Amino acid sequence: MWLSALDVPARVRGDKWDSLLHVERSPAKRLCRCVTGRKVGGFRRALVWARVSAVGADSGGTKEMVRTIAAALLVTVAGTAGGQAITGFSGGTQFGAWDATQPGVVGWRFDVNTPIILTDIGVFNGDIDGLTANHEVGLWDSAGNLLTQGVAGPGGTALGQFTYSSVEDVVLTPGERYTIGAVYDINDGDSYVSGPSVLNLAPEINPTTNGVFPDTGDLGGLFFPTGDSTNLARLGTNFLYRPIPAPASLALLGLGGVAACRRRR
Repeated sequence: MWLSALDVPARVRGDKWDSLLHVERSPAKRLCRCVTGRKVGGFRRALVWARVSAVGADSGGTKEMVRTIAAALLVTVAGTAGGQAITGFSGGTQFGAWDATQPGVVGWRFDVNTPIILTDIGVFNGDIDGLTANHEVGLWDSAGNLLTQGVAGPGGTALGQFTYSSVEDVVLTPGERYTIGAVYDINDGDSYVSGPSVLNLAPEINPTTNGVFPDTGDLGGLFFPTGDSTNLARLGTNFLYRPIPAPASLALLGLGGVAACRRRR
């Protein structure tokens, strides 16, 4: 049985965001685990799961050990921070929607060269008036299965030319072709960029992207867009991600937790 231990506020030197780590402990198993890590008052950054032996630790020992784990986790997270999938672009033409009468999904297809975790979805906010409406955003696999969805709009957090909202974490793996897209309606007042001439991507994203649009049967809402274009992307959407820590890093983290517990004894 896992018991809620405490929420540990922590900050890594040189890091400009505060974090809150929630840790649980199992007295029967003599184990502790850090189940969540997030930025207080902003993006949820890391959902790090660490299971650490807590040999003979009582509640006081758990608290001391937890703070040690918190610092180690934050160092791990800070060292493997991700960012935006699309880091910049130039060129292209802005449009309000694909279809003049019905809403439809526009976006882009991509694959990754190393496993990453998608944490937030965003929509383009770079037109003159900024965002005026909420947009449904979806992520699909190559078979058209919806992996996650969310809503991004004026109430989200702006980062560069995109505004983001958090979604449940999704692990993206090499060998799968993903599609991310947002619903645009000609009446919502917002726009996306079609056919950028230059598309700058994070190193974990392969430069083999292409834009997508809704075929006639895909119109009407958040449906998998089956139309493929030869351009680099239809930039209605972007996403935030973080890398998956290497197994060696997590192993070192576990050893550090064990050492902390033994010192307490």
